[in-house]
Amino acid sequence: GGGGAPPSRGAPEFEALRQALRELATTLDDARERELEAERLRAFREVARGVAHEIKNPLTAMRIAVDQVSRTVGQSDRRAAVAIDVLAAETQRLDQLAKEFSEFGRLPEGPKSEVDLVDLLTDLGKSAVPAEVAVTVHANGESCKLLGHYDPLRHAFANLLRNASEAMGGRGTIDVGVRRDGTGLAVTIADHGTGIPEELRQRVFEPYFTTKGDGTGLGLALVRQTIEAHHGTITVEETPGGGATFSIVLSAA
Repeated sequence: GGGGAPPSRGAPEFEALRQALRELATTLDDARERELEAERLRAFREVARGVAHEIKNPLTAMRIAVDQVSRTVGQSDRRAAVAIDVLAAETQRLDQLAKEFSEFGRLPEGPKSEVDLVDLLTDLGKSAVPAEVAVTVHANGESCKLLGHYDPLRHAFANLLRNASEAMGGRGTIDVGVRRDGTGLAVTIADHGTGIPEELRQRVFEPYFTTKGDGTGLGLALVRQTIEAHHGTITVEETPGGGATFSIVLSAA
């Protein structure tokens, strides 16, 4: 009898077409997800800017008031002194929060300068982590310079090193690798701490996501904002043997 083979075997172009349509659907889903994520980030930035602006004036007044009360009452009354210390600490925490909100709402701007990543990370290895934490920077003697905004980059890498240090309980070794990667630069920061569960690895860069009781949840969102402003990417995976490794790729130009 005739009839021929089923189309999937008899007509390879149909199978190729089906495969192309499947890939197109996946690409569209990914693009839609990226657009939603960008929209969410824009909304977060808008809110963060507004909140930072709204709480700046009341905070300044509170700081002045706490300072005055501590000078007049604090010395004579021990219980009042304890309460004033709490007020001062919490006001400072709010101030830090307002600064982070303000930074999250503002992308790096102004002229770029040449930033030597090896020098920057070596310096932060001494200043950004406790003395019990050793930061080893491996760079194979390569020149690892890029054009960038120095202060935001310094802030971002300091944040990553502090997180790594905290994940190890403030002691141990953080391995930092810097190398040329095609036309860009690749940096890895590996700790040997508790690690990040696989299902949370994408979410750690979201604004207000935190696993710390006292965290604002803006630290890694700010890091990602700075890296992406430098046309870079940041991802996190498991360190072999346990811990978290953050991988950053930055454009060298």
